[in-house]
Amino acid sequence: MLQQITLRWRFIVAVVTPLVLMPMNFIEETETIGYPDKLRPTMKWKTAYVMSVMAVYWIVEVIPTAGKFYLYIVNYNLTSLFLLT
Repeated sequence: MLQQITLRWRFIVAVVTPLVLMPMNFIEETETIGYPDKLRPTMKWKTAYVMSVMAVYWIVEVIPTAGKFYLYIVNYNLTSLFLLT
């Protein structure tokens, strides 16, 4: 059992990291824009989620470097961070 885990540690880290950090993606906050009645949703926690997952991937080197660049694009689109103005 231990031998199988040591052989597949990269896969385990790649799957478990986003799942463990997933609650960060669902935190909703709003901020006021000039007037107290105008609220807009913030993307702080979604940004923190993407950056945390990518930081673990960079440090542990789960995925080759070229693949990590594409993950930024995919993660930003999945979490709607590309809609930031």
